[in-house]
Amino acid sequence: FPAYNEISGTILYFTDTEQGSTLHEYTIKTDTDKILIEQGLPAIEEAVWSPSRMQVMITALNVPTLEGSMLNYLDQYGNGTPIHWLINLKRQDLVNTTATPLHPTIKHVSFSSGGDKIAYFFKNDIERSLAVANNDGSNFERIIEFKNLPFDPMVVWSPDGSRIALYADSDKADESDVYVYDFASRSVTRITEDKVSTSALFAPDGKRLLYTSGSALRMYDFSDNTSRDLGVTIPVQNITWLDSTRAAALSATGGWYITPEGTKPLDFKMSTLPSAITYVLAGDNNLIIASTDGVYVLPYK
Repeated sequence: FPAYNEISGTILYFTDTEQGSTLHEYTIKTDTDKILIEQGLPAIEEAVWSPSRMQVMITALNVPTLEGSMLNYLDQYGNGTPIHWLINLKRQDLVNTTATPLHPTIKHVSFSSGGDKIAYFFKNDIERSLAVANNDGSNFERIIEFKNLPFDPMVVWSPDGSRIALYADSDKADESDVYVYDFASRSVTRITEDKVSTSALFAPDGKRLLYTSGSALRMYDFSDNTSRDLGVTIPVQNITWLDSTRAAALSATGGWYITPEGTKPLDFKMSTLPSAITYVLAGDNNLIIASTDGVYVLPYK
């Protein structure tokens, strides 16, 4: 679950060890790596970064942890329950950190652009809703209750704060379409109807959304409510927006610039790409490529 910090020019990422997960910070310019959290964190199932990279929301099973771990076992929730933990990184010294557990009814978190709020899927025995709260889970506000949504949605808050995208985890749903909640109209719109659409990556200005339909990459434009096939087959996690009108997409077989007008190939030597790409990030005129065998940096224009 890597993230790029534009202010410090560093890559934040987790590694798994026999003692649990650790959080690292890698500085590109100096080629140095620092461990920020080395206390044995449980295996992390999901991690969502705030835009400032000063907070990360991790999901881990509630299990007895090693001595010295910053995550305590919570008896009231039972063994093996997935719990969200808000980890605050105090960037002034990179040592003092705090971890706050959220209630297990909070699922699939996404940060607001300011990082002080979260949107999430709320689920208990009698209710399924989209909700907004402070990033520590306080001051809960129900946005809309789901009566007929056929899946438990993943949640993505647009960078401009105007919309929230909802979609099914493709590995856990028999069918999935992409829905969008609009704060202005206070309504949910189903923007796909093929039952095989998933993922959501908003442009920085929130005016466009990338998603996949089956294996095809598509772009939805909120200005005219239209969707177009971009002519490439690539997962959304292998794509990063460079600005509000241009994104870069990479796979083991090639790379493309994606714009509202279409796609064009990236200009680079094919031999520079790793074989198994897991994430693509952008920062300081570089594409940061995470793969199963390491992290690579590819300059772009």
